[in-house]
Amino acid sequence: MNLDQATKTHVDWKLKLRNAAFSQAHMDVASVRSDCACEFGKWLHGEGRARFGDLQSFKDTVASHAEFHRQAALVAALINEKKFAEVEKAIGPGSTYERTSRETVVTIMRLKRDVATAA
Repeated sequence: MNLDQATKTHVDWKLKLRNAAFSQAHMDVASVRSDCACEFGKWLHGEGRARFGDLQSFKDTVASHAEFHRQAALVAALINEKKFAEVEKAIGPGSTYERTSRETVVTIMRLKRDVATAA
């Protein structure tokens, strides 16, 4: 698993959500909410867990990644409800989404460090 790419993919979600709001696209909230549907989530719940599941940084990453997807799903629901003004607040500075996104990036970086050390 390329953890740098996993970080970039999750950072890119903000743009994806903004674009969906701008284009008024319908989002599959259940898919967004699922923390095991994305490539990184599949790795976390599969090979990653088997290889690194005992690492605290792995456990922290699983938890923050799941919360990230819950927060992204809340934003996706706002988009589907056409509450576009609320979307920007929901992903903007100081939002729970922003805090959770940042925490996910930090935990992935810690995991990357620990995986390199364990290898």
